[in-house]
Amino acid sequence: MRKLTPIILAFIFSTMLGALAANQYSTQQAKLEKTYIIKLIDNQAKPSVLTVKPGQTVEFDASDGKPHDLAQGHGSEMGGYAAEHDHTVGGLESGKFNADEAYRLKFQDKGTFAFHDHLNPNIYATIVVY
Repeated sequence: MRKLTPIILAFIFSTMLGALAANQYSTQQAKLEKTYIIKLIDNQAKPSVLTVKPGQTVEFDASDGKPHDLAQGHGSEMGGYAAEHDHTVGGLESGKFNADEAYRLKFQDKGTFAFHDHLNPNIYATIVVY
């Protein structure tokens, strides 16, 4: 019985360490999988600039009761749309999503990504992935 006690204690200790490591991993994974929300409300994006890490998701929430159609690229100072309206920066377009819906986008690459709304020239946002 005395010879088994160290073995049992070692087993219990290793099980506790494994559980601790798994918990730490799930906490780190949860932070990585966090979803950040940009509310499209009051003719603007709130916040208009958001910083996230690669692998994290941003949700554009149409909480203003209006439809939206987001596209990658800057809006210009003149009416909120790019003068040439060129989407070659990445070509991302959400397509129209209705009032009280959301568009989710997971960012994998580092960089700065600008978006504007085709249906509301005052709505634009910048996502910084670091």
